[in-house]
Amino acid sequence: MRGHFRPWWALSATATVLAGAVWLRSPSVVAVLALAVGLVWCATATWPAFRVWPRVAFLAMGCVLLVLAGRAERQRAIDAATPRASAAAVERRGAAALARVLEAEAAALQQAANAALDLPSEPVAAFARVEALRRGRGHRAITLVRGGVPFAWSGRIVAPVDSLAGPVGAIGTPFYLTLYAIAGRGADRAIAEAIIHAEPPADNLVTPLDRAVVAESGVAGFVYEDVSSAVRDSLTIVSHAGLPILGFRSVAPPPEMIGARNLERGRWYAGLVLASCLLLLLAATWRGGGVASRLMGIGVALTAVAIVPLSSFSNVTPMFNPAFYYVAKGGAFTGSIGALAISCALVLMALMTALRQRWRIGNRALAVVGVLVIAGAGPIVLGDLARGVQVPTGGVTAGLWLAWQLTMFLAAVTVLLAGVGAGRAALRGVLGLPVWIAPVIAAVSALLAPALIRAPGAYPAYYPALWVAAIVALAFARAGRGAVLATAIVAASGATALTWGQVVRARVQMAERDVQGLRSADVEAAAYLQRFTAQLNPERAPRSRLELLSDYAASDLASADFPVELSSWDGAGHMTADLRVNVGPGIPSGLELLARAAAGDRQPTIRTVAGIPGIYVVLSVPHADRSVTTVVVAPRTRLMSRDPFGALIGMAPPPLAEPPYTLRHDEKRVSMTAGWERLQDELHGDFFLPEPNGARVSRVHATVELRGYEALAPRGALIVLFDLLLFGVLWSLLVVADGAFFRWFRWQRRRWLRSYRAQLTFALFAFFVMPAGAFAAWSYGRLQSDEQQARDLLVRELLRGVAVTTDSLRLSDVADRFETPLLLFANGVMVGASDPILEALSPVGRLLPAAAARSLLLRDDITAGSEEMVGRSPMHFGYRSSDAGVAQVVLAAPARTDDLALDRRSRDLGIFVLFATALGGLGALVLSGFAARQLSLPIGTLQRGALALAAGEREPRLQADPPVEFQPVFTAFRQMAHDLEASREQEARAQRVLAWGEMARQVAHEIKNPLTPMRLGMQHLRRARQDPRVDFDTVLDENVTRMLGEIDRLDEVARAFSKYGTVPTERLPAEPVDTARVVHDVVELERMGADGVRWEIMGTDAPRLAMARAGELREVLLNVLENARLADARTVTTTVAVAGDQVMITVADDGHGIPDAALPRIFEPHFSTRTSGSGLGLAISRRIIEGWGGSILVASSTAPGQQGTQVRIALALARAS
Repeated sequence: MRGHFRPWWALSATATVLAGAVWLRSPSVVAVLALAVGLVWCATATWPAFRVWPRVAFLAMGCVLLVLAGRAERQRAIDAATPRASAAAVERRGAAALARVLEAEAAALQQAANAALDLPSEPVAAFARVEALRRGRGHRAITLVRGGVPFAWSGRIVAPVDSLAGPVGAIGTPFYLTLYAIAGRGADRAIAEAIIHAEPPADNLVTPLDRAVVAESGVAGFVYEDVSSAVRDSLTIVSHAGLPILGFRSVAPPPEMIGARNLERGRWYAGLVLASCLLLLLAATWRGGGVASRLMGIGVALTAVAIVPLSSFSNVTPMFNPAFYYVAKGGAFTGSIGALAISCALVLMALMTALRQRWRIGNRALAVVGVLVIAGAGPIVLGDLARGVQVPTGGVTAGLWLAWQLTMFLAAVTVLLAGVGAGRAALRGVLGLPVWIAPVIAAVSALLAPALIRAPGAYPAYYPALWVAAIVALAFARAGRGAVLATAIVAASGATALTWGQVVRARVQMAERDVQGLRSADVEAAAYLQRFTAQLNPERAPRSRLELLSDYAASDLASADFPVELSSWDGAGHMTADLRVNVGPGIPSGLELLARAAAGDRQPTIRTVAGIPGIYVVLSVPHADRSVTTVVVAPRTRLMSRDPFGALIGMAPPPLAEPPYTLRHDEKRVSMTAGWERLQDELHGDFFLPEPNGARVSRVHATVELRGYEALAPRGALIVLFDLLLFGVLWSLLVVADGAFFRWFRWQRRRWLRSYRAQLTFALFAFFVMPAGAFAAWSYGRLQSDEQQARDLLVRELLRGVAVTTDSLRLSDVADRFETPLLLFANGVMVGASDPILEALSPVGRLLPAAAARSLLLRDDITAGSEEMVGRSPMHFGYRSSDAGVAQVVLAAPARTDDLALDRRSRDLGIFVLFATALGGLGALVLSGFAARQLSLPIGTLQRGALALAAGEREPRLQADPPVEFQPVFTAFRQMAHDLEASREQEARAQRVLAWGEMARQVAHEIKNPLTPMRLGMQHLRRARQDPRVDFDTVLDENVTRMLGEIDRLDEVARAFSKYGTVPTERLPAEPVDTARVVHDVVELERMGADGVRWEIMGTDAPRLAMARAGELREVLLNVLENARLADARTVTTTVAVAGDQVMITVADDGHGIPDAALPRIFEPHFSTRTSGSGLGLAISRRIIEGWGGSILVASSTAPGQQGTQVRIALALARAS
């Protein structure tokens, strides 16, 4: 039943998967119905095979997919039919969720405040205890105030601690709404607080409680009101202990957004379930079917990739974001880096499956053509795929670079395995090239890439020929275990060079687009400014920098990351407030003229103004009170310097990667030619732009840094190692799916656990890796510490200069002079800042960070440094303490975030340490294996010597100079071999002496038989001589002939007994002998007899060298063939063949055979199945053959129709010298 239902199940599963994919692409009721029909069909086909877990799991996940799709369709219908009801439901759900969160948080804060009253009186212990109270609850802050002064605290406190009243309440600041709880005992007061809500841009600095509620419930946000508000009836009131704390109402997004969000959530979950279904389908096809079913499963997965709009998941993961990778030619398969990776992995699985089944092209010429086509077209195809790489404006992070490179690696492995498959068919029995040639060519080509790349980021025309040679060498390489590793190395090296070259080319193109964009105004800027106009207050302009920041942060301009300067002007054209965001010097002058002109206008005006650099877009907005707001949007270019401290106000977080290029005005360069050139490890480009007055031309110089080998080589090597690890995982998954892996592992595990060599290898490897890993971890920590110390040193030097100047200047003037923001704390509380925005946003809190407080306030240090998380960005702060009499004053300043030199040095050193550790680990693995082999060689030598002794060798040859540790063992073994040889000789002599009695009896018996006819013949001659009637001459002739025959018989008996009695050590040693010639000569000699036997011979057409003696081997064969003739055989076949390290001589006859009872005794001396003969022939033959280290076996049958005997002689193979 299982076999009958298997194809039907595969078809039903395919229909289910494709129906789910169609629903993800175009959600509809029809697709849901098709999914339901497919599941019913699948359930019918699964029932007879309910014990096959992948099918049952597939059915279960399919049901989950149907439920998700059905719920999404139902919700979509409700949202479309009753949009207001859907919005009201979202609002109710959000309000209920936030009320539960706030009520629970209020109770938890009250408990934390009560616990804080029990802090120890010793400051250090108090800080440690308060940190433990909030561990795992990063959104909270706890403060203990003693005598009106903060004593110990932890967390980011944004509410002023001296303005809080009541046991539980809420307090608002310009940017924060905070929930707090207070507990008191005597002069001590403990405060626990949590941020409920943060206004932009403060929401980039903290994680408020309502953010998670907004994300989960789907509301647009919450509006908070005082509980005494006139609209209290429409508010949700949050209470604690029966007392109202605050009120709020939830705001639903527009109905179309609600429907889109619900559908997006449903598609995301359905996509995960569909991916699980595809994995289960592949598992089922691998488990229960052959190659055709596996390929069918892979085909279904590829079809699903083509149908499902993977780019719709780009908001979840950048892997499916077309902005980072896109190639139009490949359609859905190359629409994103994730789509290409999945497609390449599936095609690679199909190709591996085909290669494991040894599918080959039948025609050798066609296979050679296939190799050449793949070698020629492969680099071109891979180059086209690499052109889809799109470098973000912020630079390339390590994760994004790895995603590109690993995907290119999968594509390259697919191409190379196709070439290897064609090459195997083309070789077909030919030995092929050494495996190491292709990896060497690939490694050299990859190492040459940084040296060969030319401006503007292109390889020379001949460079792909190196990779063509590598592909051809790999395709025609010898088959074996090393071929798979060689394929992975070539693919990894090629993918690394290809990805690096394309990233360089993309960086050059980005620089060119940047410069080109300076020639015209940004079209998007005007649209953003139009929307920003509607957000401004029509009555008056913002009156402070705080208001300007609030208006800007809440607009789309902030999300677009434009460099902006916002200004407020009074009716007389005087500036009243100014704010710059993400911008340095360079804003055009003359804004006051624009403001005065706009004061008389009634409508907002957008103008373009030429500046340096580029074209600026300027918005002038008049207000009812004749005040004016101006917004200047500068070009988004790297010529414009950015604010290195923008993260402190929730804007422009520090870059995650190095800039892809740099631009600068350069009037010193003499060249007037535009274009690119390479200078050492950099690409340099010159561009020319007209200046605003049109009288001069401005020169813009672009630099794309390539980095040197000292930086690129470790990175490339680590990436190659990572690729090899990935390929090993994929290959292992296929082996595991075939079921052979676990059998192999169980067998190898027993072997490894009992293997001295394996244990020694593991011990030596662990001996290196464990300290190397510890050293790497210590080195990484030391690098981080050195980087922090370097930053701390810079900030301390800055603060020392600031401390000297602060006495005579205001804090803001000092900050402007040293171009750095400053924060001022007294007794741990912030009392001032160089910018009111910093005081309002409190990027590190209103209290001195706890780490700095422990160093400065408790340990009496003058300076300190700490790294604080400002939003999602780590920033280093330096602190300098001074005693102002009534209070301890601390001045704080952040380190610049645009100092990339320290980051680069730390990153390079970290990568080098990781590279050295990985290289050392590989070297340790190889060297430990080599050392284990070297240490186990003496054991192997002793093993072979023992086997040689057992085979009868006199004294086997051992290693002349063994390791010192094994010298006593070798000496003892040689002594044992010598003693054993002596004992063997003594035993042989003793056996000969003991056998003399038996031999004398046998000799007497054998001699007596011929002597009797000889005596009778002599007596007959005497009588015949005296009898005249007898012809004496005739009688004499007959008796002489008979007596000579008996004498020959006596000679044969004597020679046989002489050979059997010979001591083995007295024989000559074995030597290489051509057994084919000896067999041929003996058989030809037998063919001379007229006995009617057909003598056949096989395998003597080529020499077969074995260890023997030619004369003795001839006697052995004559004895065996004579036995066959005397057994009345009509056909005797002699075969010579090489089997492993032995030469096999087989003599088979069709005689009457040997009885089963007699077969075990045929090698006993004097035993014979015939009435004539000495019975020593086989015994002597066995002793001779075993003396050469060989063996002789006899098999026989007397059954009718199967009669015959087979003699197999095995001799040690001799190598031709």
